[in-house]
This record gives sequence, structure tokens and C-alpha cells, in this order.
Amino acid sequence: MSRNTVDAWLLTGATGLVGRFVLAELLRSGQPAAVIVREKSNSSVASRIEESLAVFEKSAQVGRPKILAGDLTQAGLGLSVRDLDWLKERRLGVIHCAASIRFRAETPEGEPYLSNVVGTSNLLSVLANCQVDSFLYVSSAYVTSRASVEGSPLFSGPRTEVELARGAKGGNDYESSKIIAERMISDCAWIGKKTICRPSIIVGDSRSGYSSTYHGFYAPLKIGLEFVKRYGFNEEAGAWFRKQLGLKESDSKNFVPVDWVANAIVRIAMTPKLHGAVFHITNPRPTTCAEVQHAIQRSLAKFAAGNGPPPNSASHFREQLGVYESYFNHDPVFDCANTLAALPDLMCPNIDAEMLEKLSDYAINANFGWPKPSAQMPPYARIIQGLSHMPTVHSGAEAEILELHLLGISAPSALHFLRSAKGWVPSTGVFRHEQVKYRLTMTAAALAGCISGTCDISHTTHLVDSGQLVFQGNPLTERLVFINDWLQDLKLLAPMRSQSFDT
Repeated sequence: MSRNTVDAWLLTGATGLVGRFVLAELLRSGQPAAVIVREKSNSSVASRIEESLAVFEKSAQVGRPKILAGDLTQAGLGLSVRDLDWLKERRLGVIHCAASIRFRAETPEGEPYLSNVVGTSNLLSVLANCQVDSFLYVSSAYVTSRASVEGSPLFSGPRTEVELARGAKGGNDYESSKIIAERMISDCAWIGKKTICRPSIIVGDSRSGYSSTYHGFYAPLKIGLEFVKRYGFNEEAGAWFRKQLGLKESDSKNFVPVDWVANAIVRIAMTPKLHGAVFHITNPRPTTCAEVQHAIQRSLAKFAAGNGPPPNSASHFREQLGVYESYFNHDPVFDCANTLAALPDLMCPNIDAEMLEKLSDYAINANFGWPKPSAQMPPYARIIQGLSHMPTVHSGAEAEILELHLLGISAPSALHFLRSAKGWVPSTGVFRHEQVKYRLTMTAAALAGCISGTCDISHTTHLVDSGQLVFQGNPLTERLVFINDWLQDLKLLAPMRSQSFDT
């Protein structure tokens, strides 16, 4: 994968399912990332990001993005002047994932149009004053399924990876809002190469089954579980259930796992030669509706037994499924030649009945993500606050530069320090990759321990061997002295002296 030339990746929708996987993929790749996150009454922006990344740190810690508190539905994205200036000072790569997936709008001004259309318009207005190196929009493959205009190339045959025809219309409000957003981006004169990624029906992680949202494929499973809990489930009930779904077993659905989708999006975003094209992030091996029905039935059967739903409950069941009717029609054939050619080594996992059953079991065991986990006070919050409020200098391109990457919960994005006559001083400057002479990567826990005195810096070898510290730029023999000097300067900074750090 070629290294991109951007100073930071700006990601929207980082707390959504696709967005959190894209964010984790960027951070795993060592990419500097910034996220726009909306504050909620019951959780801070920092805690929302922590909740989004927690699932990815079961085996290894990842870094943290620059968090910009804002709201895409507000003018200026609701960002502070300081955060707007931060964006303007950097060359950005943009990955626009934020979206409402509401299928039916209650009002023309409400969702999904508020997030998908107004939000995109506000984002483009702010970015018009920034240095945007690349722009990737995550749309939906279904804008081509019912969006075709009579007589256009999209009206029949495989849905090709091309820009939408003028006058295209969607089969529901979600698709229509995505079509409008695609057109806005296409018509935006100041964006150079616009890249469009169109996933099909996104399901959970192919490896663990994890998901943070439960729509689309999960809708009949969730509704079915309510009936199962009330009436029980048996073989006869299974036949009744399949009939109510109204799917033809020979039809097919195009499911794609979120981990594969995110990997494809990041690979495309970080490869400049791929920019400017349309990519269908779709499965070349669609899943038959027979597999969908049998997987859901087998999963439901594990959780209840009994006589099954009575005949008079059919209308209520169909009514609840009605909002997803267009989604569960037989899928068209999606051409994905561009994606296959761009990512020949990244094949979509096979979404068969066994995989769907694993996804179903996970969703039921997780109670479809309810209740939401409560926001927790991130550990090492004081050290993060101290690092974020250190006195800084802006310039110093000729000085030696140290780039600090902290790993773990609440860690900030990359921090830079300049070596001056008075020692190491934090800097707000924007530095190119080649300008940075030293790179230090360590866990927030290790840094907190070193500053508070609970961890002896002479144990550097232990920290390196345990993966808590990685240093680049100096000979191995000088590493201990170098890090110790930097730490001593860090301790002398005013905000740090008054802190007793969490451990």
C-alpha cells in the first residue's frame, strides 16, 4: 500500500458501524486521523470514540484520532474556530461515512435527508476553505438498483460502476438521499478527483459476528425473535415464518461484512492512483434467499420452543417488515470489476448460511446492542488533559522534531515536540513525514507511569520487549538517555507539575 501525502485523514461517521471499522483500519495503518463527533447529552465525544474503538483493542492497542466536537447538520459543522483553523492548516484526505439509514422520512426536512443531504452540503461548505487532497464518499450500491431512468444504461442488466444518470430516483428515502448527495459531490467544482464507494447490504464482522447496528438483514431476525419469545418456535412455525418473509428461495441478496468493506475503503483511499473512480463494494457471490431464511430460522430455533405464532399474527408481522420491503426484493447484479481490479488480493468472504447463522447468534446474544454501554471515565484522563494543554510554539521547521504517538484509551492524536536551547517544547506546527527525525510510540499507561514515577525509565528494555514502547531515530545505545531527557523536560512543563496521573 503506497503512503499517502495527506497530513491527516478527516473521517465523518466514526461512531457508526462502517465508520468505526474504517477508523480502526486507519489507526492500525499508522495514519493520522481526525474525526467529527457529535456531543450527546449522556456521553462526551471522547467517550463515544472510546466506545467505538474498544472492540478493536482485545488483542492490541491502537492510537487515537484528533477529536473535533461538531455536528454535520449545523452550519460550519458546529466546529469551534480553533478546530476550523486546525483543519485549514492541514492537507486533508476526506472519508465521508456519516449517514442516516432511515428508509422513510417523517418530513422532507427530517432524516435521512437531514444527515445525508444537509450534512453533506455543510461538509462541502467547510472543506471549500481547506486543502483537500482527496475525497471519498461512502454511498450505497442500491442507488443503482431502482435509481435508473427509463432508457438509461442502468435500466437493465448489471449495475455498472459509473456516475448516476441525471434524474435518477431511489426506491426509498434513504436511496433518494444518497443519490442527491452523490450528485452534490459530483457537481462540486473545487474537489479534484471524487471517489465513490458503494457497498451493498452491510452485515457484522465476518470473524467475530460483532455489529453495533442492526438493520437490513437483522430486521426480520429481530422481529422474528419478538414472536418467538411470545409464541415459541417449532418446525411448523419455521415454515410459517419463511412464508411471512415473502422471499423466493431462488432469489439472492448481496451481503458484505463490515470488516471487508472498511478494509476496501481504506485501501482505495490510501492509493492515489485509484482516486476518481466508482467502486461497487459488493459481493461477487450473492447469498440465496434460501440461505437467508434457513440461517434465521436455525438461529431463532435455538432460543425458544413451543407451538409457534398463531395464524392471526401474520398481518402484524408483515406490517412490521413492510418498511424493509424494498430492501428485501431480489437484488440486481452489481458489476464490481473496478473493485476486483483494484483489490485483487482482497476477496470478499463467503456469506453463506453458516456465516449468517453466526451473525444472527451474535445479534441475539447481544440483544441487538441494547442497552447501550454506559459512558466510562477514560483512564489516564489527567495525563491526556495535561498533554492537550501544554504551552506550545508554532514554528520551528529547522529544529529537531520528535513525534509522539500514544496508544490506548483516550490517547490523543500525534503530538510534536521541538528541541530548543531550553530543551523539548511542544509544537502546534504541521510537519511533513520527512521532517520528523524521531518517532516515539508508547502506551498511555507507560507514559503515565514514567511521569508519575511508578515506572522507572531504566526499564526501557522491558517496555520495548512488551510492546509498550517503540522508538525510531536514534542508535539503540542512545535511546535511554534520549528518552530520559525528553521525559525530564516534559515533567517540568507547568500543567504537568500539578498533576497526579491515573494509573
